[in-house]
Amino acid sequence: MKVASTNGVKVEMYDLGGSGPNMLLSHANGFHGLCWKPVAEHLIKHFHCHSFDHRGHGDTPAPKDWTVAWAGYAADASAAAKSIAEPKGIIGVGHSMGGATLLMAAIKDPTLFRGLLLYEPIVKPDDVRMP
Repeated sequence: MKVASTNGVKVEMYDLGGSGPNMLLSHANGFHGLCWKPVAEHLIKHFHCHSFDHRGHGDTPAPKDWTVAWAGYAADASAAAKSIAEPKGIIGVGHSMGGATLLMAAIKDPTLFRGLLLYEPIVKPDDVRMP
């Protein structure tokens, strides 16, 4: 399934199966959404697992003439979360870049998630400038 993000990007979504509350798995830089499949196999007894490819990763192309920017990755995470939204919010799980993008999406819209599990998220101090 494809969901619309910003800059004309269509984010590739993967339904990894399961039952229970929706869980969104967000990958690290250089990976893709299906890298979560072995992890999801252990979670599907309790959660309905979904993953996605950030722009420029897996089956989600980056827009032409796109400059790498955190805002684009965060928009992809937000679009993915909204596509499987639940009234109480979904559970987000992210590694590295994937954790950072879920956190950015949650800051922008706190109603998206009921909880976040972040492994090695990229979180910078306020006084450090990032592109």
